[in-house]
Amino acid sequence: MNKTKIVLSKVWKVLRWVLLAAVIMFVLDFAIGYFALQEQHQYALQLAEKFKTDHIAMDDVMGKNLPPEPDQKVNDSTLEGIDVNHDGIRDDVELAIFKLHPDSARIRAAELQYAKALQYEFDPNVYTGETWKVVKWDFELSGGYCVTDAAFDMGGVIGDKIRRADFFDKEVEGLVFNTDHRRQLHNHFESLAVASVGSLKGEGCDVQLSSLAN
Repeated sequence: MNKTKIVLSKVWKVLRWVLLAAVIMFVLDFAIGYFALQEQHQYALQLAEKFKTDHIAMDDVMGKNLPPEPDQKVNDSTLEGIDVNHDGIRDDVELAIFKLHPDSARIRAAELQYAKALQYEFDPNVYTGETWKVVKWDFELSGGYCVTDAAFDMGGVIGDKIRRADFFDKEVEGLVFNTDHRRQLHNHFESLAVASVGSLKGEGCDVQLSSLAN
């Protein structure tokens, strides 16, 4: 009987430390998870605030600060690419939009804004928590609205307007997601959006299209 008590006592001592360690691990995991969620929430709020001021400017639309042509191999070696003039639009995309639409400031304004929004998909912090929703439903939606406005302003019957808007959307997306790696990340981003419900906060053009001559 004494031997049994001794064995049980030893087992309990070991078990007690195991249970204590498990409790400590649980508390640590909870604390880490809680602070991670708080950090993600804070980043989402910061991003939402940034969108209020991170707009396309008239100088961007008129090409007053165009970057030099980037080395495409270097540019495509990372997801983010090269942005030497720090306007939030990848340099190769910005230059391509000006080459495609040299005579229409309205189309440039819309496409530049949409390209700027899509570039946020390459920010790894966007994928922590649900920060990506701010990008999708606030920023990208505004850019999409602006592209539609520019397409519809060009006139024609409704079918032509819709096809034109779709063409401009795909034109920008083709420029931004121009490598397999970028397209794969975009597909992942879109798969998240399909399974979500957005708040539809997009507000339209940063630069009023009516203020542009063409």
